[in-house]
Amino acid sequence: MLREPLEGGTGGYGTAHWRRGQVLKALGRKAEARAAAEAALRIDPKDSKAARLLKELS
Repeated sequence: MLREPLEGGTGGYGTAHWRRGQVLKALGRKAEARAAAEAALRIDPKDSKAARLLKELS
């Protein structure tokens, strides 16, 4: 599984998926935001930010 930091940041791929989910939620694209949060949790099942986002979208 890919976990290395992205260029310009240190959060890695899980954080990128979580951030994408935040943006999609703000745009009203809830299904896509949910998928992004789930992707973040597949990378890091203990990611509290992604879990919180998923809960907000339920």
